[in-house]
Parts: sequence; C-alpha cells; structure tokens
Amino acid sequence: MGTPRTVAAALTASLAIALALACGRALPPSPHLGPGAGGARPEAAHRANEGCTTCHEAIAQEWRASNHAEAFRHGTFQLAYIMEPLPFCAACHAPEADPARPLPPASDLGVACVTCHPGGRRWRLAVSAAAPATPRERANAACASCHEFPFPGDGAGAPPRLMQKTVSEHAASSARDTPCVGCHMRAVEEPGGGRHVDHRFLASRGADLVRRASRVEVRREGDAAVFTFTRASAGHALPTGDLFRRLRLVVESDAAARTVFLSRKTRESSADGREPDTRPFADGRDVYVAVIPLQDLRGPLRYRVVYERVAHPNGEDDEGATVDGAIELARGDLR
Repeated sequence: MGTPRTVAAALTASLAIALALACGRALPPSPHLGPGAGGARPEAAHRANEGCTTCHEAIAQEWRASNHAEAFRHGTFQLAYIMEPLPFCAACHAPEADPARPLPPASDLGVACVTCHPGGRRWRLAVSAAAPATPRERANAACASCHEFPFPGDGAGAPPRLMQKTVSEHAASSARDTPCVGCHMRAVEEPGGGRHVDHRFLASRGADLVRRASRVEVRREGDAAVFTFTRASAGHALPTGDLFRRLRLVVESDAAARTVFLSRKTRESSADGREPDTRPFADGRDVYVAVIPLQDLRGPLRYRVVYERVAHPNGEDDEGATVDGAIELARGDLR
C-alpha cells in the first residue's frame, strides 16, 4: 500500500463511484455465520453477477483472472477445505452461496461483483461499519470483512485472538492513510480513454507486488549475517493474511546452511496472551532487522530471502511444511 496520495485519492474516488452504481439486483441479507457470511439467495446472486459481467467486459476479464474469482474452486483452498469443510471458511471463499453447503451454482462465483458492490454482503458490511464513513473507510471496511477476523469460536474474548489481522496491521503502519485499493486495485487506462481500477486484486501471488513491498539489505557483521527490511510499498506485515505464510532467510556455504523463518507463532503464546511474531513490519515500524549467527559456516557465503505460502504446516517442524508457492525477494553473496 504506499502509493502517492494523489493516486490513492483518485483510486478511492473510482471505487466510490463504482460502489454507487448498482450493477446487479440488491440481495437480501443473511445470518452472519463467518467473517464474510454469504447471501441468502445464491441463484439470484449468480444471475445478478452475469448482468455485471455482460456490461463491463474489460473489468469482468480482470475479475475472472483474479484470486477472488478462484476463491472457492482454487486447488489450494479445496485441499484445505476437504480436511476442514467449515461454514466459517466457506463464508469468505463462497460468500454468495449457502455458508452451510456451498455448492454450485453460487460457490463457483467466489468473491464476485455482487459481493463487493451494492446489495452484496461486503457492501452491506461496509455501509453499516461506520457512520458517517468516508469512501476510503467504506472501501477498507469492505476488504476488512474477510481480511481480519478472530479464530472460530474465539469471538467472545476481550479482545479476541485474531486469525488474520491485516486491517489492524495497516492501521498501525505509516501507510495507514492509503486505502487497500491504493495498492491492490491500481488504475488501469482504457484503450478508448477513461480509466478503471484493476479487478485482478494482485496480492500474495503477484511476484512484482510482493517484491516491491520491501527493500532488503544483507551484510556481514563479524560472525553474523544482518538482514534489514525497510518498508517500501507494504501497508501491513510482510507477509500478511494467512497465518502460515512466512519468509525464509538462508545463509549457506558449499558445505552447510543456516535457515531462519520469520512468521507468526500462534501455538507459542505467552502467559499474557502475546504470540511471537517475527514478520517484518508486524509491529507497525518501518524497519525490521533479523540476525543469523554464522559460527559454523566457513568459506564463501551466499544468502537468499524467499516469501513462502504454506499450504499446511505438517506439525511443529518448519522444514516439514508443505509449501504451496514461493517468491524469491533477494539473493547474493554475503560480503
């Protein structure tokens, strides 16, 4: 997040205009069964969404290529959902379906036009979340309904333990004045003139976006490698979202290697409820430093910094995790 304020203002205005235009039929509300609980009339949602995509072809193509469109049917989610088919999960990944039984035709919509625009669940949450609310606040509230929420069954705490905390991280960051859409829905120039915001919702699977999030500098100080992360465009922790995502820091010689993972450790909370969190920028500061001792490494050394999306942790051993995808952020010789 961290675009210039003039661009951010234009993007917020664009989203506000889009949200003010009801492309599809308003849908009735449904019980809130999860962080983004779905609509009560899935067939109507499907028909309304077709109305949106018919008139807005360029935006529809972007949306169809997005992770939002793939939210329910994506292979990574389906593997996890087979193990834990919870309405809590379906509420965000298939918000226009019946949360108790998210089957086609509505579940294959994923997060659709009618989810975020007038009549959709996120739209209703955004409008009711704050009164009065600015367009930027409504835009952030729409995102917040599925990008910040407590662990299932942990909503009664004071405060509850958050399973995802992206919105809180953003509020604590120096990029707090840039809305979510400022980075994740950038302006797109149209061939015939005009512009709209990019509906691909580039995020953790967008390599360029992830690499722009932080500047990484690595140097040697005596018997240690010092990794310095400086906030660039990131408006939250790196990584954010899914609590299994992490950074892998590696220093290696031809004969051996040392690895450190920067992540949340939700299973290691202290007596006061605090959990170890070594992700850069998680505490809101713009600079984060990690140190790897090198006493057992000899000869020429190399380093790597890799962003990893973990599909399943497979126990307590970080090395045993199943990695769904990785983006290399930096590599080089350690001097």
